[in-house]
Amino acid sequence: MGPAGDVFCLGAVLTFAATGTGPFGKGPWQGLRRRPVGVRGFGQ
Repeated sequence: MGPAGDVFCLGAVLTFAATGTGPFGKGPWQGLRRRPVGVRGFGQ
């Protein structure tokens, strides 16, 4: 994945550490795993 993936994962871990919740909100895992893909501009 490279450096961009490392930064993304670090942000997710820090979000969880700071707030106690996941970075993509709440809901079933099937919906949560698709949220980063559905964001406009993600990966560009």
